[in-house]
Amino acid sequence: MTELLAYVDESERPGRYLMSCVVIDRADAGRARSAARGLLLPGQRRLHFHSESDRRQRSLVADLLAIDVGASVFVCRSAPGRRTAQARAAGLAAIVVDLQSTGEPVRLTLESRHNQDADDHPIIWAARRPTPPLTYEHVSGAGEPLLWLADAYAWLVGAGGDWQRRLGNSVRVIDVG
Repeated sequence: MTELLAYVDESERPGRYLMSCVVIDRADAGRARSAARGLLLPGQRRLHFHSESDRRQRSLVADLLAIDVGASVFVCRSAPGRRTAQARAAGLAAIVVDLQSTGEPVRLTLESRHNQDADDHPIIWAARRPTPPLTYEHVSGAGEPLLWLADAYAWLVGAGGDWQRRLGNSVRVIDVG
């Protein structure tokens, strides 16, 4: 049985909270990390898609797609009175269920939101089943290149229009309400 690694980052847009999850076999993670680091410009410490120029964003899309990972973006629509925490809970629960539906052990890595990380624990525990095993941790986005990919996919789907069209069928977009 192989272990899957999953990396999650989020993006907020008016009326939507998006959580992007990229998944890769543990055996392929080193190659993908190296490819992600190769996208950095001299002096850059991390790739953060919204901070890049429009021209660079356009050139990065093809490079991102060349890094062979599974990508899904879970979209939670904001309704009047719905807080970000509720949207995050719905998206994170959907991610946990989706990951465990593979039948493979999963190591889930979420970008740290520092003082809010503890809010994710009860959501994950309530959504996960005993098998297959799912473990998780929160880490700094700067230190994990595969989180940069999750950030980019969330940004591209959140931007919609031509940006999302550039992704073609390479990303599953899942509406979680």
